[in-house]
Amino acid sequence: MPNIEGKVALVTGGASGIGKAVSRRLLEKGAKLVGILDINETAGQQVFSEFAEEFGKERVRFEKCDVSNESEIKAAFQEVHSVHQTLNIILNNAGSALLDPIETIEVNLDSMEDQKSRRLDT
Repeated sequence: MPNIEGKVALVTGGASGIGKAVSRRLLEKGAKLVGILDINETAGQQVFSEFAEEFGKERVRFEKCDVSNESEIKAAFQEVHSVHQTLNIILNNAGSALLDPIETIEVNLDSMEDQKSRRLDT
C-alpha cells in the first residue's frame, strides 16, 4: 500500500464489507481522515462510533449518501473538502445487487432500470 500518512480519503459503501475493511486499513495506515459514505445510516453510524473510539473521532466521518443521487454525492464530497481543503483518495466501492436466487427474481423493466442506473449512470 502506498504512503497513506496524512491523506484524506472518501470510501463509498464504507459501512460494511470491503468498504469497511478498506476504511479501517486506511486509518491503520495513518490517514488523516476517512469519510465513510453509505446509504445505510444505521450501519454508518455504528461504524463511525466503532472507528471513532478506536482511531479518534477527528479522523473519521460518516455521511449518509445514496451514490445513485448526484446531489447527495456532491454534497458529501463538498462537506469533506470544505473542512479539510483537500481530497486525496476516493474509493468508489458502493453498489447494489439482486441477491435473491435467480429462480425467484421477477424481471421487469423497473428493476432492470434501477440496477443499470446504480451501476452505469453514476
